[in-house]
Amino acid sequence: MRHRSVLRRSRRLLAAIGTVFAVLALTATGPAVASAPDDPLTMISNDGTITRAVPLSAMTPGALSGFAGTGLIGTDGADHDADLAGTTTPVVGPYSVIGTDGRLRQNPTSGSVQSRSTVQLTYTNSSGTSQFCSGWLFGPDTVITAGHCVYDYAKGTWAHTWGTLLVWPGRNGASNPTYGSCSVRSLHSVLGWTRDGDRGYDMGAMKLNCSVGNTTGWMGAWYTSANLVGTQVFVRGYPCDKEYGTQWWDDDVITSTTSERLSYKVDTYYCQSGSPVYNSTTGGCLCVLAIHTNGGTTANTGTRITQAKFERIFAWRNL
Repeated sequence: MRHRSVLRRSRRLLAAIGTVFAVLALTATGPAVASAPDDPLTMISNDGTITRAVPLSAMTPGALSGFAGTGLIGTDGADHDADLAGTTTPVVGPYSVIGTDGRLRQNPTSGSVQSRSTVQLTYTNSSGTSQFCSGWLFGPDTVITAGHCVYDYAKGTWAHTWGTLLVWPGRNGASNPTYGSCSVRSLHSVLGWTRDGDRGYDMGAMKLNCSVGNTTGWMGAWYTSANLVGTQVFVRGYPCDKEYGTQWWDDDVITSTTSERLSYKVDTYYCQSGSPVYNSTTGGCLCVLAIHTNGGTTANTGTRITQAKFERIFAWRNL
C-alpha cells in the first residue's frame, strides 16, 4: 500500500510539473505562433512584419491634402543617370478600351502635380524581360499601387523577387526622365490581398530609397461612403500599348459603386494597374478615390479608398 501511495503521489507531482511546463510553454510561444488577425486590412510587409494602422482620429488635420513639390531636381536622392531600354510587352495588369479610345498622351509631364507624381513601375529580370505597372506618389518616398503590383497572390511571391524593381515618376518616353528613377526598400500590402486574393483589398505600397516626392509633389487621397455614380474621374498611367514610357490619361464617369470597389468607363490598358483614379475637385483637393486594378467589357474597376483603407495608406506614408 505504501508503494502504491508513493507512486500515486509521484504521478500527481509529475502531472503538476507537466501542467506548469505546459503553461510556461504556452506563455513563451503563444505570441510567436499566434495566427494572423482576421481583419483583411491588417498590413503586412515583404519581411513578414504585421502591423496595425493608426486610427484616423489620431491623424493630422491636413492628412488628405496633396503637395505641390519643390521642383528642386537633384536634391532628392533619385538616380538621374539610369535609363531602361524598355519594351511594350503587356505582361502585367488588365486592360479595357471601352468603345472609342479616349486616352490622351500627357506631354510634357512636368506641368502638373498629377502628371509629375504618376509613376511607371518596371520589373526587369536577369534575362532582360520586363514587367510593368503604374502607381502614384503619396508622400516623399511612398508609392501607392495595386496589391498585385507588389505581391503575386497566385504564386505567393513579393515583387522584389520578380527582378530589379525601379520607380520612374513623371516619365515621358524611353529616354532618361526629368525626375530620374528610384529603387525600392520595402513592399507592403494587406492580408485581404496577400492571404485572401480579394479584389476589394487589391492595394499595396512601395517605400523608396529616395525622397523624389519632395520634388514632384504628390496627390492627396479622399474617401466617402456615398454613392458616387455619375461622378467624373480621371485615370492616368503607363499603358503598354503605347510608346514605351509615355504617360496617358482619360476621364469619364463612375458607373457603379460598392463598399469596396468603384467602376468607371475610363479607357485603360495593360500595365496601368495601380494607376490613380482621382477627381480634381473632390474634397477641395486633387484627390485619389480608388486604385485601378481591373479591366472589363463595359467598365473598368478599382479598389475604392474607404476610411479604413485611407488609414492604411497614411500609415505606409509614415513608415
